[in-house]
Amino acid sequence: MTDQEFDAYLQKRLEEILKLRGEKAKEYSNGDAFSHLKTASEIIGVSPEEVALMYALKHFVSIKDIVKTGRNKDKIKEKVSDLVVYLFLIEAYYEANSL
Repeated sequence: MTDQEFDAYLQKRLEEILKLRGEKAKEYSNGDAFSHLKTASEIIGVSPEEVALMYALKHFVSIKDIVKTGRNKDKIKEKVSDLVVYLFLIEAYYEANSL
């Protein structure tokens, strides 16, 4: 894959991730992108960004398992997409709360 091909792939995947996030926001959000993180943080007694990190780690572990075992390769795009969204949620949370 050339650099140009990778850039095109990355652009396509980011568009897919943005679309997926919009679809999942209907399930997880009430208009506040952090609402599910805040609720979970209250329940388990950690910060919203720690909740997002835990969710991200769950997807990272799934990706690690796919890489290590070669099983469930058909799930790699879904897991990477979810991981990317949670990483951006952490970044956006800090941005919204002035680092």
